[in-house]
Formats: sequence, C-alpha cells, structure tokens
Amino acid sequence: MVVADSEQKSCLLLQPDGSLIRDIGKGQLQRPWFIAVDESRDLFFVTDHDAHKVFVFDLEGNLKFSFGEQGEDEGELRGPTGITVDPAGNIIVVNRDGGRLQVFGPDGTYLRTVATVKGDSPHGIALTLDSHIAVACYMGGCVELYRYK
Repeated sequence: MVVADSEQKSCLLLQPDGSLIRDIGKGQLQRPWFIAVDESRDLFFVTDHDAHKVFVFDLEGNLKFSFGEQGEDEGELRGPTGITVDPAGNIIVVNRDGGRLQVFGPDGTYLRTVATVKGDSPHGIALTLDSHIAVACYMGGCVELYRYK
C-alpha cells in the first residue's frame, strides 16, 4: 500500500503489515495529499496541494513525470486534492480551490473539465461502477455525484 505523508513530504510504500518498503518523493514533494494507483502500469499518482501539481512515480520510487501549473484556467491546478484513474488510464483530479473536476490523459495532457463542484472544499474522489464521479466535500459533510462520460 502507498500512503501520503504530508508532514514528512513524501509517500510511504508499505507491506500489508505496515512495515516500510521505501520512502518515495522526499525532496520532490511539498504537501502530498491524495494518491491513486494504476496497477496496469505499476504507477501511482500523487496530488501535491502546495506545488499545484500531480507527481507520477513508479513503485521503485522513480519520478516518471509530473504535470500541472498553478491557475484557475482549464487544465490548470489550484490546490489539487482528490485523484483517481479511469480504466483507460485517464487521470481525474479535483481542485480544492475553485472545485474544478478535470480529466487528464495518461501522460498528463489536459482533456476536459467534467464539472465545477458545488460543495465546499472537495477532497476525495472515486469513480463508480455506473460511470459517476463521487466527490466528498470536507466542509458540509456531503458527497456529490457527477456523470462521467
């Protein structure tokens, strides 16, 4: 399992019993928050809230690429939090600031914006089996569903 540790500014790859395999991203990450894993490519994606980027690592800890630029325009990130990967390898990211729910290709290229989340402070997201994106909003304690095509 992989967990984000915002205090240590890294991600921890752990055995099922919780023992450490390796520390990943130290010196590269500023404030990692959420992680999504693409098992088909042995990659994991980390939203870095303070860097306004998504970092992509392999399980050996190598940085494969990153994407994102701070801003409020299409394809830009501002306080990215929740992240998930669809079956085609597209990366779905929600911004805490501004609430944009955006889709990027497997290489990080911006594809489209799905919606602007109505709830306050969107955090975790998940892709449902019936093609919706569930967004958990930290403030207000709600879950919103958005159609994903």
